[in-house]
Amino acid sequence: MGPRFIFRQPSLSSVTNIYILPFSVAVWSTYALTTIVLTVFLFVTQRLERRIKKCQATVPPENWSGALLTSVGIICQQGCPTTPGNVSSRIIFLFLFLLSIFFFTSYSAIIVSLLQTPSSTINTLKALLRSPLKIVVNDINYNFNYDNYVNESASALVKELFHERILSQPKQDVYLTMEHGVELIRTGMFAFHVDMGAYKIIGDTWHDSEKCNLKEVFMFPAYKGAIPVQKGSPYRDHISRRLRWLREVGMINREWKRWVTEKPRCDTHYSGFISVGIEDFYPALLVLTYGIPCSLVACNDISLKNIRAAS
Repeated sequence: MGPRFIFRQPSLSSVTNIYILPFSVAVWSTYALTTIVLTVFLFVTQRLERRIKKCQATVPPENWSGALLTSVGIICQQGCPTTPGNVSSRIIFLFLFLLSIFFFTSYSAIIVSLLQTPSSTINTLKALLRSPLKIVVNDINYNFNYDNYVNESASALVKELFHERILSQPKQDVYLTMEHGVELIRTGMFAFHVDMGAYKIIGDTWHDSEKCNLKEVFMFPAYKGAIPVQKGSPYRDHISRRLRWLREVGMINREWKRWVTEKPRCDTHYSGFISVGIEDFYPALLVLTYGIPCSLVACNDISLKNIRAAS
């Protein structure tokens, strides 16, 4: 009972780099070590082949950069511009291609799965404060209680969240109606501080798949109702027995379900169609952004060397 932050767990790609998650450190290390070993063997076999065939034009060069570029091209599914002539080099090529196919297939399948996976990192008030979720509050008549509670609270985390994420925004953007706040949870990255009445709207308007990643975090301590009586009152034992009887026969549970809407249950794991946004493949764009200037610098350096050599 009581108000709480209700939100949908954001996608995994919005809180972490999913492109390093498919494999553990041991798998990445093993794959890198295997590729390095095969690259060394490829370099050695190419050099031996070139010596045996006495530098024929059809034999690829035996420098390290050529062998490394060949391995990188195979890993990236780009193939190789040359075909090895001897059996040993072809065996190495075969293992590199097989390793690349298995690795690329597994990696791609896991990435597709991670794009549809919600994160599970926001489970505490501190995690909510550090999350990219925007915080909004239900606009009710006793909103001044928030100020009183924050001023009297001994929790530095509650004060930090209230001052940094609520008071720092315009009031009309923070204090919203229940219907508006629930719709923001459904369509955007918002955490709505509201009581359990919001679950009624969620249950009536949301699809089943949208309820599966619903999460709640309490800012105020949960409270329970009680019946106060005068100290030493003879009615105390009678009230206790009647309340216990009401609980045992299920009357309290029935009335609770009648007047209080519980958190909607997730009856299906089908997530439907999920569109991929810019933030989902931002790390890949970042690699491309850095790669293009580096290639231009390298190309310019090679051009300058050729011009100097020609002159």
